[in-house]
Formats: sequence, C-alpha cells, structure tokens
Amino acid sequence: MSVRLFTRILQLQPAVKNYCSFKSSISLDKLYPQSSLSITKVAPPPQNEPTKFSGYIPMEKIQISYSRSSGPGGQNVDKVNTKANIKFNVHEANWIPEVVRENLKQKFKNHVSKDGFITLQSDRTRYQHLNTADALQKLREMIRSCEPVEVKELSPETAEKLRRRREKASRERLLEKRARASVKSSRGAV
Repeated sequence: MSVRLFTRILQLQPAVKNYCSFKSSISLDKLYPQSSLSITKVAPPPQNEPTKFSGYIPMEKIQISYSRSSGPGGQNVDKVNTKANIKFNVHEANWIPEVVRENLKQKFKNHVSKDGFITLQSDRTRYQHLNTADALQKLREMIRSCEPVEVKELSPETAEKLRRRREKASRERLLEKRARASVKSSRGAV
C-alpha cells in the first residue's frame, strides 16, 4: 500500500466512521444518556438533606477488618478470614446528618463504646466481599431507622372516615359485651 493511499484512508476514517457506524437501540449511550460512560471517573457523593441519610458511606471514614468466621465455609472456616467487621466513630461521622446522628447515639446507646465507636459484623456468607456488603447494608439500615418520621396531617375527609370507623368498632364491642352478658345471665338462671 502506498503512503499516499494510507494517508488518504486516515483522513477519511472519521467521516466514514460517523457515516457508516451502526448504533443499536440498546447501546449504552442510549440506555444511559446522562452518564459519561467513563469507568475511571468517580461520581461525587450525593448530598444529604438536613434530616435524611443519602445512603452514601465514605469508605475512608470507616475501618474494615476481617477475621475468621464461625459461619458457613466447611474446611475454609479455619483458613480464610471471611468475617467482616466495620467500625466507625459516631461523634466524628459528619457524613450523617446531625439530627440522625443524635438519634443514632440515643437509640443505639448500648452499641456505642466509651470512645464513641459502633462496631458491626457479618459472617453470613463464605465470601469476604459479600460479608462486607452485608455489614454496610446493616449500617445503612441502622442509620435509616434513626431518621425522623414525617407525620402527615390528615385531610378532613380522612379524619371523618377514621372517626366513623372508631364509632362503629365501639358499637360492635358494646353489642358483643351485651351478648356475652345475656349468655352469662341465661346460664346463671338455669
């Protein structure tokens, strides 16, 4: 191949690529249009609302260690460190909203050490990474259980329905009580 022909092919390549390329309807750029599709770019952590936990746990703020597991694993139990232990300081956990952090300290005060550390562990599976994921999920559930509960105000129609249900239930209880009393009195008369 001559050098001139080769340079001409290189010049035409971008034009030919754009003209002749086929994109499937299930290609990644069509499935995820807002994504950069770059595997090296790290997405920024989601922002916490003042009273809600986003679910993001910064790995540099927690300590993960592994130890021998007493769980499933057969002969591997004595050889491989599969049990995951997660430890973090509640007082320094600025990635948890302040309200949730205070509720966490109050609700799980028996799990907080004197130094302010909470330790979670998991040995559910035979695999280290699955046990780590399970322990992180336990931590997320623990934190989310401490979020303040939003109480919605009832509409007048809903309040009226609830009032009627309570009245009906009390009438039924009264009728049952009278029926039991009449059965007792009829047994006593015999």
